[in-house]
Amino acid sequence: PRDTATRAAIDERGTAAAEKLVSGGGLSSGDVSDIIGVGGTATQLAMLKLKLPEYDAAIVGGCYMNLAEIAGIYDELASMTLQQRRAVPGMAEKRADIILMGAAIVHAVMAATGAKGMYASDGDGLEGYLKLRLGEV
Repeated sequence: PRDTATRAAIDERGTAAAEKLVSGGGLSSGDVSDIIGVGGTATQLAMLKLKLPEYDAAIVGGCYMNLAEIAGIYDELASMTLQQRRAVPGMAEKRADIILMGAAIVHAVMAATGAKGMYASDGDGLEGYLKLRLGEV
């Protein structure tokens, strides 16, 4: 079952996934100041930071989380069982079992690139990039 992985195993898998993403993108530490997280993991992490009981695109979209906040959310999620994650206000039922791995990957990508923070976007990658370039986030 997904709830039986140790923190060390989750960290290891997150780091391995991040290394593939970062090296595949030709990036290295210090290349990125902030990242744009697109989709469910990013928006769920934003909801957890903001302690929102339900999704609100106007609030979640563009939410900025620094590395320490991501680390704190990841640590908190890692201390919970799957049942406890399901009970977190605002936790999407379909995300409760995968959010821990998603948080591990986000944290590892930020650490590998030197990113200081992440903007959450419920749009696609192009939309997030355009908003960043236009100074909207």
